[in-house]
Amino acid sequence: MRRLARAVALATCATACVAATPHAGGGAADDGSPAAARARLLAQLNGFEQDERALASFLPIASEELRRDLRVLLDRFAADVGKFGDDELDDGGRVDLYLIRNDLVRTRTRLEWDEADERRAAALLPFLAAVVGLERADRDCGVAAPRASAASAAARATRPDGRATAAELDAITRLAKSVRAPADAAKAGVDAARGDALAVRAALRRTREAKACLDGWLKREAPADPELAFWVATAASQASAALGELATWLESEVLEGLKKDASHNAFAIGRERYVQELEFEGIALTPEEMLAFGETQLKALQAEIRSEAVKVLGDKPEVTWQAGLELEKGDLPPIGAQKDFVYDVACEAIRFCDEQRLFPVPPLANECWRLKLSDLETQKSYAYGFYGGNFMGVAAPVPEMDSIRKLECLRSNARPTTRTVVPHELIPGHHLQGWFARRSAPQRARFESPFYGEGWAVHCERTFDEHGFFKTPVERIGHLFWRLLRAARIVVSTKYHLNEMTAPQMVDFMVENAGLERSAAQAEVDRYMTYSPLYQCAYLYGCQQIRDLRDECRRAWGSDFSELRFNTAILEQGSIPIHWVREALLSKR
Repeated sequence: MRRLARAVALATCATACVAATPHAGGGAADDGSPAAARARLLAQLNGFEQDERALASFLPIASEELRRDLRVLLDRFAADVGKFGDDELDDGGRVDLYLIRNDLVRTRTRLEWDEADERRAAALLPFLAAVVGLERADRDCGVAAPRASAASAAARATRPDGRATAAELDAITRLAKSVRAPADAAKAGVDAARGDALAVRAALRRTREAKACLDGWLKREAPADPELAFWVATAASQASAALGELATWLESEVLEGLKKDASHNAFAIGRERYVQELEFEGIALTPEEMLAFGETQLKALQAEIRSEAVKVLGDKPEVTWQAGLELEKGDLPPIGAQKDFVYDVACEAIRFCDEQRLFPVPPLANECWRLKLSDLETQKSYAYGFYGGNFMGVAAPVPEMDSIRKLECLRSNARPTTRTVVPHELIPGHHLQGWFARRSAPQRARFESPFYGEGWAVHCERTFDEHGFFKTPVERIGHLFWRLLRAARIVVSTKYHLNEMTAPQMVDFMVENAGLERSAAQAEVDRYMTYSPLYQCAYLYGCQQIRDLRDECRRAWGSDFSELRFNTAILEQGSIPIHWVREALLSKR
């Protein structure tokens, strides 16, 4: 009854909120124009996102309730969006509408996936119902009836029973500890769940949420209620510690073990889900076609690297693509000078954007970035540079590394490869991309796509290459190495998710076919297990999508085309799937 009442209340609230939401675009009156229709559509989107956030913060651990209530909101939002027709919107509004429709399907599907993962994780979460019960009692001040009902109006809030609550907390402690040492009756379920990486990740997330909920509750309630504090202080601390130990075990032992498990692909999503992920991106490929694209690119790039090596070493049989990579890996910055070298390349890249009239660089975007050296723990996952929001992480040897790892770090971050990493991460890559997305299309943030995000950064690298940023054969080899790595990423990640390659085989493949140092290959593969399934395909294929679109725009725009105009137009769309960027740039309506 309580659940039904909340669902009815949510539907009623959604209608009222939408009706009361101010128009986007400064509150202008609806004059029936396409721009006004777009403002109404974006007001609907904003209202939905605010309700979604409110639920997520109000129901921090009650996932069953949260998913049910989100589905009510989704259904209502879908009905509201269904009232808009393509022809009543301007070009930008039509793109927003297509994105919203796609996101509705994607959000519903991912709710179902999350629900399935959590069901399979149930044996790892025997304590969860008890924590959810405590959270619900705290949320409703002990009133069991729905707030909108007559029973609720007649009920009075009640203080928690300290002694009973302590007993519940003791049970939570016992149940959390039992996961690591299950009784015979529970062992089969725990063993099955801990071999399923998606279930383990769900369990880890829920365990952390449960701990945070208990910690927050104790901090808020105990100081204000001495009797409650008398009973629960120790019990709550023990329950929190047990949940923390369980979370550490799930992450450090179970998940880390599954990453390296050669017996089965614990993180693999399978072909069916892979196809659905492609559909969400508007990509009309099968997994096998994506794999073939990666394999074709891999062979072509190996040949191109050899061609550059021949320019230095001569056209001899022993000159292979691997020999070319050795040329660039031998061009090392002095110990301790990596950060300085990165800074100099970043400044050179920004000047190159302006001198060649390739990319728009707002003055403040030019100022607001910095560099940070990565510590040892960070380099276990990021063996190269990375973008962290308004900074670039710089990988360089640290004292804690052994001598072999230090040399591998230096070779992985040689100067020729770094000349490609820096513009990829900073300007004109991720830093510039995020700068524009937050200002030109903030309403599209929820629709972000790695095929745009990483595809854009690789497109920037290739545009620099076309205009002569990489001046010598060895510098070009450093640039081509990165494209080779992205091709290898497509091959290994796709084969892994199709259960055609194990994690240890992925590491071997990256060493043998892309020339990575083994420590870098291991860090790469470990990171793949924590990213979205198609992320590793996004670099090279997303770049290909953007370059295909560039060719179309060049033909469509004729003499009005320029690299600067095209790149500015791409940046202004926000980080959305390229399929809908194309609609925005080439719509003939």
